Amino acid sequence: MTGLTKSGTGLIVAHPNTLVAAGGCPPEQQAHTITLPPGVADFAALNSSHSYAVSASYTCAGGVMQSATTWLGIASCLLMVLLMACKVKAAIAWGVLLATAIAWIPGHEAYYFRGVDGSVDTARVDSFKQVVSLPNPAKTSLQFDFSAFQHPDAWSAAFGLFYLVFLDATGTAFALAQLLNQQLPGFVGPGFTFPRRLATLIADGLSCIPGALMGTSPLIVLVESSVGIEEGGRTGLVAFFAGCFFLLSMFFAPLLSAIPPYATGPALIIVGGLMFSNARFINWENMNEAFPSFITIALMPLTYSISNGLLAGLATTFALWLLETVAELAWLVTLTRNQVQCSVPGSRLGQTHLATSHGKVTKRT
Repeated sequence: MTGLTKSGTGLIVAHPNTLVAAGGCPPEQQAHTITLPPGVADFAALNSSHSYAVSASYTCAGGVMQSATTWLGIASCLLMVLLMACKVKAAIAWGVLLATAIAWIPGHEAYYFRGVDGSVDTARVDSFKQVVSLPNPAKTSLQFDFSAFQHPDAWSAAFGLFYLVFLDATGTAFALAQLLNQQLPGFVGPGFTFPRRLATLIADGLSCIPGALMGTSPLIVLVESSVGIEEGGRTGLVAFFAGCFFLLSMFFAPLLSAIPPYATGPALIIVGGLMFSNARFINWENMNEAFPSFITIALMPLTYSISNGLLAGLATTFALWLLETVAELAWLVTLTRNQVQCSVPGSRLGQTHLATSHGKVTKRT
C-alpha cells in the first residue's frame, strides 16, 4: 500500500467520499486536506483563535494520471518485473537506480529537484550537494523520561507498542519463512516450525533494546527482507551485510535522501506481490478459514498496519469458533430433549426414538 500512495508512486490518493481514489496528479492539482480542531464542525466556525493543520495527504482536483513522476514509477515497476522474469540478479536495485538517475536529470517534469512552481528547489539541491554528513543522535539517544508512567495512558501505550511489535515481528517472520519454503521445499516443518526459529525471534526482540535507547522506532524484521530471499539469500549473512550498509548509509544521508519516493515505491509494490503469493495456501472453500483470511488481508492496507490486520483475523477466527461451539451445544441440548421425550410411553413419536453414534443422528424403531 505504501508504494501506491504519496510515499511511493502516488497512484492512490485520499478522497473524502470513497476513502481512496485514483491519483497520479501533478503538484499543482493536489488539494491537501485540513484537520479542524476539536469542537469546530466546519470552516465557517474557524476564527483567529483556532489553529488547524494542513495534512500531507491530498486528493486530486484534476489531472488524474497526468503526473510525470507517477508514470516514471510505473515504468520503473514494469522494468523491475521484467528483469525479475528474466532472472536478472539485483533486478529491483537496477530499477531503483535507473529511476533515480532519470529523476536527477534536469529539464523534465519528473525532475526530483523541481519545485511546485517549476523552479529549482534550492533546499533540496543544497542538501544533496553535502553528499556526506555526520549523524548526530544527541537529540534522541538516551533521552529518558519515566515520569509519564505515573499516568495510566502511558501503560496503555506501552502495552499497545508491545502487541504491535509482537504481531508484526512474528507475522513477518513466519511469512518470510513460508516464502523461503517455496524455494527450498521442506524448510518449514510440521507445526510451522523452521530452523533457528527461537534464535530469530530472540535476536528480533533484543534488537528493540538498542533501538529504544537511540530513540528510534522498534527494530524488527520487515517484509522488505523478502527481496533478499528473492535474490538468493539463504543465511544470516544477508541480514549482517544489510545492517552494515544501513550503518554506512547514516553518513550518506544527504545523498540517499535524494532518492525519490517514486523510485523506491515500485520496489514496495513488488514486495507486496511476493508476499501475497502465500494466499494460495489458504483453503478458500472452507469459510472458517477463508473469511478470517480475507479480513486480515483487507484490513492490513486499509488500516495501514500489519498488526491490526492480524488482530482482526484472530478475533474473527475466535468469534466464528465461539458461534460454532454455541450452535453445537444448542444442537446437543435439543437432541437430548428429544431423547427424553421419545422415551415417555404414549409419546407422539410412538416407539421411535433418536440416538447418536459418532456425531451422527440415527433413527431406531
